Amino acid sequence: MKRLVKALGIAVAAVLLVYAGAYLYFHANSPSEMCRPVAQWGAPTVQLNRPMGLAWGRGLLHAADTEDGTVEQYRGDGSLVARWSGFRRPVAVAPTDSAVYVADFFADQVVKLDLTGAVATRWGGPGTGPGEFDGLGGIAVDRQGNVYVSDFYNHRMQRFNADGRFLGQWGSEGRTSGQFRFPTGIAVSDMGEVFVADAFNNRVQVFTPEGRYLRQWGGIGLGIGGGWPGWFRLAKEIALGTAGNVYVVDAFNGRLQKFTPEGDLLALWDPGASDLRYPSGIAVDPTGDVYLSEFYSNQIWKLQCR
Repeated sequence: MKRLVKALGIAVAAVLLVYAGAYLYFHANSPSEMCRPVAQWGAPTVQLNRPMGLAWGRGLLHAADTEDGTVEQYRGDGSLVARWSGFRRPVAVAPTDSAVYVADFFADQVVKLDLTGAVATRWGGPGTGPGEFDGLGGIAVDRQGNVYVSDFYNHRMQRFNADGRFLGQWGSEGRTSGQFRFPTGIAVSDMGEVFVADAFNNRVQVFTPEGRYLRQWGGIGLGIGGGWPGWFRLAKEIALGTAGNVYVVDAFNGRLQKFTPEGDLLALWDPGASDLRYPSGIAVDPTGDVYLSEFYSNQIWKLQCR
């Protein structure tokens, strides 16, 4: 019994030392860039009802409006261009030059739309087999047109061609490298690296297109997160800027963090709990302006991080 108590004491001490080291590191290397809001929109002028995933494409901001079951297009000033309905609970969207892909959570499906908003095809269905889903968490498309989907309750990633043919999968439930606990947002770089917001592991993981693990950053592992710069309390969504920088929505900390592709912290926007309640989506336009959806207040923020 004494040995067990001693071993537990050593383990706790080791964890505390790691936390202390992380605190000193991140506060000694504080980010030099700042983010500031330049615009916001939502009720009462624009109808939003629990917005989540955002994506920029073809000169427009695309938003998944979960409770209304719609996908909406906005100009950069917040003016509404189009609203497409018929989804059960859209949580993420990925526009390309020829189509818009929607992750429909309750339908367990990917819905592919043409540029008018008409359904071109859909695939998936509930289950655990290849091409099946148990809640979709996020969606992204690479330069070759391959579609990546985070399979939320199945704790895995799946990869398809542009028309839904299954190409492969990776991951399982767990906390070690290459495993997931409820993966959500996805982004794919021009180099083909796949960035995944591993939500309840409070980290970002990076993979090759085939799923080979490359690197990660965030908390110390074991699902432990925190409020220090560079850490997360629910890494919710992810987007890439034009320079390859990585923007991560830190949902339960109520903030946005910006990193290099290797995970070095560049900027942090934390307006405080009274101003930002559960940020839930992120997109970056070609000029570098950042768009952030706010789930509970039904708002979209436009930020500049310089």
